[in-house]
Amino acid sequence: MKDMNGMEDYSSDENILESVIINDNEVDYDNEGTYYATVFCINSSGLSSDAKFKIIVESDSLFSKSNIGISISFFVILIILIGLSAFIIIYVYKKKKKIKENNI
Repeated sequence: MKDMNGMEDYSSDENILESVIINDNEVDYDNEGTYYATVFCINSSGLSSDAKFKIIVESDSLFSKSNIGISISFFVILIILIGLSAFIIIYVYKKKKKIKENNI
């Protein structure tokens, strides 16, 4: 039998993906860490295979669920400090300019 690309198709089942079972019960997708999952497959002839593979769960760093509140607070405080600094610089500049004008 040939596949749609004209290549010889040696698979024994047309829909082998329907018999694939992935067991990731031990993986905690909400917490960082290294976990393992198992994939099992059996074809219509009774041949089976399984494989264990590693899953590494990482956080989204600065914007992870646990850090998003801290991140927003940090940016709000930063914006307030920048605005306050700009206000002080403008105030001091105008004050010095007014003093120079009065001394002339």
